[in-house]
Amino acid sequence: MELHFTSGKKLTLKNVLHVPEIRKNLISAFLLCKNGFKMVLESDHVVLSKNGIFVGKGYIDDGMFKLNLDGINEINDISVYLVDSSTLWHVRLAHLGFSSLQYMHKHGYLSIKDDIKKDKCEICAQAKIIKKPFPKV
Repeated sequence: MELHFTSGKKLTLKNVLHVPEIRKNLISAFLLCKNGFKMVLESDHVVLSKNGIFVGKGYIDDGMFKLNLDGINEINDISVYLVDSSTLWHVRLAHLGFSSLQYMHKHGYLSIKDDIKKDKCEICAQAKIIKKPFPKV
């Protein structure tokens, strides 16, 4: 998959799962950094570079950093987001358990910048509620 930045630079991603019809595809910031990219986060902007050469930039939108792209695979108006929040990964991965998120982070599958919080997720708590039957008379 190729990302065409508004800066004119092109970034080729390999071994990715990509669905062109989805408006918001996710990219792991950790895996970009692991492959030699540098990401600088300043207030509500992100700057992406490699070997000191500017590649592209993005801005914050809906709690994620949205990269400034011209289009992906000739389909315009598609967004790519950098995700590094454990809570956001938890929600995006269908409320996957936090121990599984820790495992995925430890083995380099996910980028999680904040501590993996084992917060009580309201949706997960509601899913575990068991309705007790009425007492017998």
